[in-house]
Amino acid sequence: MLFRSAIEKAARTLANAKNPLIMSGDHMAVRDASGAVAALAELAGAPVMQGSGRQWNFPTTHPLCIGPLGFMGGMRENLAGYDVIVAIGTGDPFRPLFYEGPSPIPDGCQFIHIDVDTYAMGKDYAISQAIYADPGRGAQDLHDALDRVFTSGQRAEAQSRRVRIT
Repeated sequence: MLFRSAIEKAARTLANAKNPLIMSGDHMAVRDASGAVAALAELAGAPVMQGSGRQWNFPTTHPLCIGPLGFMGGMRENLAGYDVIVAIGTGDPFRPLFYEGPSPIPDGCQFIHIDVDTYAMGKDYAISQAIYADPGRGAQDLHDALDRVFTSGQRAEAQSRRVRIT
């Protein structure tokens, strides 16, 4: 799928989300993409959770930061209720310390993976969409596409979510 059409498809999925989540990862930190990811989270009204990784890659003082996924157990429980997850710069976003069984992605959840590491995309868990992109550029392009496709009602719903989270 061409990059632009992939981003547009991801934007439509995110626009229709009722309870979206953004997961950040080490590649996001290395590429200094936290500003672009923060802007996307603010527009989408989505909390940001750190996926597996070694670096704190999203500002912990940002009001939409909800901390790490947790790798000592309970990944599926921590992700329960989200209907769209956008993982940006995460490589392998679900690397538990202990085996937890089946996929941590909630049933019925759309999982979009944006990264430069294509090896990990869809390797262990089914994904809805994989987009090969620099995390900063991918986040910025997704932000811009989301801004274009949002209806006024979707925009208001996203901002209401943002207020509830912060």
